[in-house]
Amino acid sequence: MKRTMLSALTLVASATVVSAQVPTLTHVKRIDLIPFLNTGASQLLTDSQPSDLAIASDGTIYVATQRSAGGAGTVGVLKIANAVGSHAVSLFATSTGAQGGDRESRVVVDGSNVYFGYGLGQNVGTDGAGAYTVGVNAGVLVSGVRKYSTAGVQDTGFGNIDPLDPETGTLNPVEIRYLQTGGVINPSQTQRTEAMAVDPLTSTLAIMNRGQGFMFRVNLATGASAAAANFATVASAGWRDLSFDASGNAYFKVDNQLAKSTRIDATNLSAYSPVLLDTGNVPFSSYTKVAYVPGGAGYADSLFMNTRGQIGATNQNKVYYSLTDGTPNAAAAFSNAAAGFLPTNQLTGAEPIGAVTPTAWTNPLLTTRTGNIGGKQYVAVLLGGGGQQLDIYEVSGPKATVSGTLNLDGWDGTGGGFANAGSFTVQVRNGMTVLDTQNVTVANNGAYSFQTTQTGSVNIRFKGPRFLAKASGTVTLTGGGTTTVNAAMVNGNVNGDNVVDFFDYLILSDAYESSTPDALYTANINADFTGDGTIDFFDYLILNANYEKEEDN
Repeated sequence: MKRTMLSALTLVASATVVSAQVPTLTHVKRIDLIPFLNTGASQLLTDSQPSDLAIASDGTIYVATQRSAGGAGTVGVLKIANAVGSHAVSLFATSTGAQGGDRESRVVVDGSNVYFGYGLGQNVGTDGAGAYTVGVNAGVLVSGVRKYSTAGVQDTGFGNIDPLDPETGTLNPVEIRYLQTGGVINPSQTQRTEAMAVDPLTSTLAIMNRGQGFMFRVNLATGASAAAANFATVASAGWRDLSFDASGNAYFKVDNQLAKSTRIDATNLSAYSPVLLDTGNVPFSSYTKVAYVPGGAGYADSLFMNTRGQIGATNQNKVYYSLTDGTPNAAAAFSNAAAGFLPTNQLTGAEPIGAVTPTAWTNPLLTTRTGNIGGKQYVAVLLGGGGQQLDIYEVSGPKATVSGTLNLDGWDGTGGGFANAGSFTVQVRNGMTVLDTQNVTVANNGAYSFQTTQTGSVNIRFKGPRFLAKASGTVTLTGGGTTTVNAAMVNGNVNGDNVVDFFDYLILSDAYESSTPDALYTANINADFTGDGTIDFFDYLILNANYEKEEDN
């Protein structure tokens, strides 16, 4: 068969140098967790709602649940394998957790180990003889931290500090506070654990207990005590969440602040100071979270947070993000009913996933965490309450814009009432390796535009209904910049196999002289090469002119 190469292509590129700034977030996926946490064939846990998540480098996301009903009961961890691909959800671990309400769970991944904290916020205490009497249900403690392998096997040797602890393989709040600091159990004071994270400076598990002026650090292997990290001063006991940067600087949600403590050394942190004053947040509210996201190409280190104010549900149902010093927000202090954050620095859940616009988050019970999968940084947002879903965003610098006009070779569209020329599949490629694929609407006049996180030297391939695929030569994409690519498309390919041939002719012949809204026309609409609403002699002329032409890759 004769091969005719298509060469009409115009390239114009312009580049803009962009300084480091808050990241660009691309919504890539939503996973519905309701079938796994409610009644149904896929149910894995009962009376549970999502509370926290952790992203592993192998692409697995672990989701910890807390009780959604009164009284103690089963809580656990869901394992979502290949979360950004064709995911699979399974039950990873279970425990008995404290009652619903403000009793949360946490999950942390460190290498090949998973740490599950449950019933956090529940008081645990002992009587004068050292027996546990507070935070116990049917002889079982309903708050503690456990360690598992990534295969889901619990390490029963972890956290066995107090021989009177009824839970084997569990590190409970009393053990964290008293036994690990060499103290004596105080029967008059209960303890409650609020938050935990891996301290990267010392490779320990950092744990915050309410009412303490220091950050406990425990051995990741055994749960035994490591030296506590002391704050220069502590003004409040309202710890709710904790996140670290690579240098061990700590970021907190505490009272109505997003605060930072600078790391001095392994056992000392500076007095914490507010990065942002969340004036709308109610102190001690559960589900108030913070996540540190490391910088990358074209964007700087950032902080992500939610708020639990009592002002208005619409303004609460968001995740806010900024640089680690609070910029570029309009004010250091903000209310979730005011304009403290720029609109571009908010996530609502309704950011498009390709051509689909999902529903916005319906409540403020939002947890944000970050992780690197396959060399890409991701932010995942977990919706609790009745929403029970997981949204995944790719993190990047400013996107590159690609726009231009496609010469659509005889297509008009307006005569047939077509709103546009159709949805074209556009690939950003390095040679024949596909880096990004998007569905892009092309107007009847051939105009199009899209954005991509890909930058550098690439080529662009266009494929639309009726048209042979067309690939550009090498173009340069720059974050924050625009590259114009104009291409001449070849019409006449009815069946989409990227060659205009006898099979296309047969389809056109079968539908010849049909018009909209005839069923025959509708079934063979791609044989209307002009878009005038009729398959006729003018369409035959286009097919004849391009007969035996093939795609240009």
